[in-house]
Amino acid sequence: QRLTELEVRLHALAQTQLELQHQSSLAEFKGALSKLLISPNLAADMQGAAQKCIRNFSRAARQLTCSSTADLVGPAQQEYAKTVLEQTKTRLLAARASGKFKPLPRKGVTVGLHWLLP
Repeated sequence: QRLTELEVRLHALAQTQLELQHQSSLAEFKGALSKLLISPNLAADMQGAAQKCIRNFSRAARQLTCSSTADLVGPAQQEYAKTVLEQTKTRLLAARASGKFKPLPRKGVTVGLHWLLP
């Protein structure tokens, strides 16, 4: 019974630490987004920044927990990734709505026909 009380406390502390790490990583992500320039490659740049911050959060979350609280890492990673991707979509839509961001136009496809007459 004593062990379960310690495990409960440990889970609560680990959950608190993961929430703090979530907030810290989200602030880091917003800082990374603010450094991006609005260009035709903005979507790819935002996606790259999001993937980098998700990797950093995952690495930090694994280092914060021990073997008995490792089950908390997966849901925390999924929640952080969901939050980051939502932020990315929101910022991209805001940039499009303001008229500052215009994606690169697609390149046309050229079709050539050739035949030999008998």
